[in-house]
Amino acid sequence: MNPERLVARGVTVLEAQSAYLPDVALRFNKRSATPGCGHANVCYEPGGRVEGVLYRFGADDDFRKLDRFEQTPVNYSREILPLVADGVSHRAWVYIGNRAVLAEGLKPERWYMKHLLAGAGFLSDAYLQFLLAFDCIEHDPQDRPLHL
Repeated sequence: MNPERLVARGVTVLEAQSAYLPDVALRFNKRSATPGCGHANVCYEPGGRVEGVLYRFGADDDFRKLDRFEQTPVNYSREILPLVADGVSHRAWVYIGNRAVLAEGLKPERWYMKHLLAGAGFLSDAYLQFLLAFDCIEHDPQDRPLHL
């Protein structure tokens, strides 16, 4: 949800707006390179709701740039899911963790959670408090293994 991170990754952001995915729940069950740590994923949950940011990109290859960082198709697949923005239903690309890289009992690292919290202006107060309540692992991102 961090627009600065998208720009740093070479993505052209033309528009951003608040949105939510219905019938899913946020999980940090996608294994990261750091043992015991997890990255964000959405899982089917009837009645659930995950808030976030709907971005409109400016270049045809912007998703290919993100795919490299998200290690698609190995760690995540990119799926089209229904979402709601400004009361209007849309369909948009969403990264979903692949089963082979999922595990239970993982926690997000504090530095990683800060990227989600960078989208605070697009989130409801209740959802922001939900994110702030997660138990995070204090870890210096400089210490984590690098990936391509």
